[in-house]
Amino acid sequence: MGKYFLRTLLVLLILSLVYKAVFFLSSDKAEGEIIGYGSISSKYHGRKGKVSFEKINSPVIRVLFDNQVYEVSEKKWGFFNEYEIGEKLLVFTNKSRVRFEINSVLHYWITFYDLGYGFLICILSTVFFGIIKPPKDKVPVIWK
Repeated sequence: MGKYFLRTLLVLLILSLVYKAVFFLSSDKAEGEIIGYGSISSKYHGRKGKVSFEKINSPVIRVLFDNQVYEVSEKKWGFFNEYEIGEKLLVFTNKSRVRFEINSVLHYWITFYDLGYGFLICILSTVFFGIIKPPKDKVPVIWK
């Protein structure tokens, strides 16, 4: 069973990194600067249908693309506040400037969503292969 788990994990990791590498290599890149932290309101649904709001402090980054200055802040950047004001970092985006990403391991390359969904798929595929494929060393049971 362990080999199915590891094989599935390896395939998912390779597919995720290849997909993200293609997006990274085909995107526009520029150096951005942290100019401060902004508060972003996030809405989530709690138990019994209650709607709650929370504020997330997310870094605001000033980026220059095609002689136009963008000041961007994303909710997902607020979970890791390891950046200092004035720090420079690599920012990349697609051609339509819809989605900005920070070139960081935890912000782009391996996120918590990747880890969570990958682990869930690995567990489910291991169980699936355990049910479908019988072990090689055991003799199949023949019912009479």
